[in-house]
Amino acid sequence: MRITLPVLLVLSLMPLSGCLAVAAGAAGIGYVRYKRNEETRDFRAELEEVWAAAEEAMGRLGHADPEQVSRNATAWVMEGEAYRVRVERHVEGTTRLRVRVGTFESAEHRREALLIVEEVAVILTQDLNIGEWSEKVRALSELEPKPESVPESDGK
Repeated sequence: MRITLPVLLVLSLMPLSGCLAVAAGAAGIGYVRYKRNEETRDFRAELEEVWAAAEEAMGRLGHADPEQVSRNATAWVMEGEAYRVRVERHVEGTTRLRVRVGTFESAEHRREALLIVEEVAVILTQDLNIGEWSEKVRALSELEPKPESVPESDGK
């Protein structure tokens, strides 16, 4: 029996459609893993303050200077070989920091991204006036209800 060329062509393409589906699924999973590889935090600070803190944090943690920096009215981005830091202006004086380290999600990449975000938070809180902060804490502690003393029983 002789098999014609069109039949062979159709038969040869059938396994390919499964491969394409697998490749598309793998690409989708890769994108999700890439997105999960990001740490995000909002700060009550101006974009310029968070940007300066991010630059300082990157230096403190030993990351190389960025290879590329881009800025527009609402977001500033610095990218290095193994990281991407995005600082975005949001409503009511809030600025969002997004940090991604590495290409795909891993425990090490997430840990490093979290370290950067935490270092930015430390830098930003160092700028607070300690006197103002202690006054706020005292005012809050005065608002807390005081525990009432309970008279001791005689045991009778």
